[in-house]
Amino acid sequence: MSLFSFLFLFFITLSGFAQEEDENLSQQIEQEKKQQIQAAVRLNEQKEKAADLTVSVLEKVKSAATSDFDFMDEKARTHIKKMIEESKIWEQSPDQIRRLIMLNVKGKPMEKVFQTFPKFLDVAVAFMRDREALSGLIDFLGKKEELKIYGLLWIGMMILGWVLRKLVVSKTRASGKNFFFKMTVNLLLSIVSIVVFYNMFEKEIGPTVSIIKQHLF
Repeated sequence: MSLFSFLFLFFITLSGFAQEEDENLSQQIEQEKKQQIQAAVRLNEQKEKAADLTVSVLEKVKSAATSDFDFMDEKARTHIKKMIEESKIWEQSPDQIRRLIMLNVKGKPMEKVFQTFPKFLDVAVAFMRDREALSGLIDFLGKKEELKIYGLLWIGMMILGWVLRKLVVSKTRASGKNFFFKMTVNLLLSIVSIVVFYNMFEKEIGPTVSIIKQHLF
């Protein structure tokens, strides 16, 4: 066999191998595309099922909360927590939660509020997707004794404020100064009231406060 014939045969064989490799590679790419499409379809179906389950469970929570339901009862709170856990709402995307919220407030005053102040809607979405914030709010509603104590402290501060306003107001002082002193007393008491409230329920409302600070301030 001549050198020319050998080289010709070699290149023909090499070309055949290359063509076969290209076909195999094309088939492999096509197969991977089909698998990716199928995986995307399955994932979308799973998301839709999860969204349907979330709506269903949240409807039960809403029904329980609007009926004769005692949030002070530990068993009742545990039941609500279990339903929320089943919904896995925090796994939903922000857009899904946003649509769910707007669907539930449609035709209600809150719909106008969310449309006018979209940041409030952002807070609601973030809250619904925060597991600790949801759980903390339910626990907060069960702090019966602590809420009573805070209520008594608040009444005491209101009485103290009334006494202080009487003391700082002078008939001989200009009305502008009297107004300033009244506002100062009101501001100080409000700050004290908020600080006491936060310190008493920091564990329960801390996650919610963090969400509000993040989206509004």
